[in-house]
Amino acid sequence: MAYTKPIIDAHTHVLHSNDGIDYLVELTDGYGYQRANILAAESYGENGYTGATQNSQALLLKACRPDWWAFGSLNHHDDNLEKQMQALIDLGFDGLKMIEGKPDTYKRLGSHPINGPEYDAVYSLAESAGFPLLMHVGDPPELWDVENAPDFAKEHGWLYIGEGYPTLEELYAQVEDILTRFPKMKVIFAHFFFMSDNRDRAAAFFDRHPNALFDLTPGTEMFLNFAKDPAAWREFFIKYQDRIVFGTDNWDVLTEQEQKDKDDINRMLRTFLEKDGPYEIWGWKLHGIGLPEEALDKIYRDNFHRVVGAQPRPLNRPMALEFVRRRLEQADRYGCTEQEKADLKEIVTEMEEM
Repeated sequence: MAYTKPIIDAHTHVLHSNDGIDYLVELTDGYGYQRANILAAESYGENGYTGATQNSQALLLKACRPDWWAFGSLNHHDDNLEKQMQALIDLGFDGLKMIEGKPDTYKRLGSHPINGPEYDAVYSLAESAGFPLLMHVGDPPELWDVENAPDFAKEHGWLYIGEGYPTLEELYAQVEDILTRFPKMKVIFAHFFFMSDNRDRAAAFFDRHPNALFDLTPGTEMFLNFAKDPAAWREFFIKYQDRIVFGTDNWDVLTEQEQKDKDDINRMLRTFLEKDGPYEIWGWKLHGIGLPEEALDKIYRDNFHRVVGAQPRPLNRPMALEFVRRRLEQADRYGCTEQEKADLKEIVTEMEEM
């Protein structure tokens, strides 16, 4: 029987123009998720620091849909990370999204370790304020392997060979240091922390760090890995049902093919969690783990509520409007495209009219 209680999608994005805000809401409703969490990622982008509208778009979505959560992000055009972090808290964001541990972003930002001293004040504030982080750290292990990396990864520049890229083990070691020094900090690691190929390692990580969680956002490779031993993975999910969060990585897709892929991925996720038995997507032979309702309640909703809050934090609307105005005034400094400048103008106008 399909799960019919409310579901929160803890991991979504607006990656394109402001039209993507409405599209994302429509997409979320269409999949039957009652509410969602939008993640900004301003340090991400092909040309260094593009995507400079993402915090502003997240603020607009939060203003339009106060029942949704939003995680802001750091922008490395401004090197005062502590001040930025405090501003995100004061604006009414619900947490911090960090993309700095994704290897291509890591390299573009100068290959600074994510446990480096420039981040200490950010983690300290997160810990003291109970302000959760959702961190993308690493990528699938095969992206460091020229022979086994999939074609789509090569096309996107996600092949991490050469100077400036961290190894996956280096990133894991940096996380160990962060969580050792800031043990009360609440952290959700995106994409199952890229440990779906090593169940024992994932379990040991959870045992060492009681405030760490994983989200289930694909990487689709994780479902191939889960299918290798579904019985053992079912035991894992039941044992650690308090430590796993549902997320899709849905975004404002642009093409029919992207939409079809999203349909398949969302079906892949739900079937894996709810069905006990084999299923097939893209010709892949997968296997669901058919979790009990109590575990589904936690993964689909309760764990996110516990870590982030049962209700979103209220938006500081005057401060949010001033934030977007300043970003528009400094658009060239932040490398905004003409489309991004137009988006910022539109967000200012909409917020002024609210």
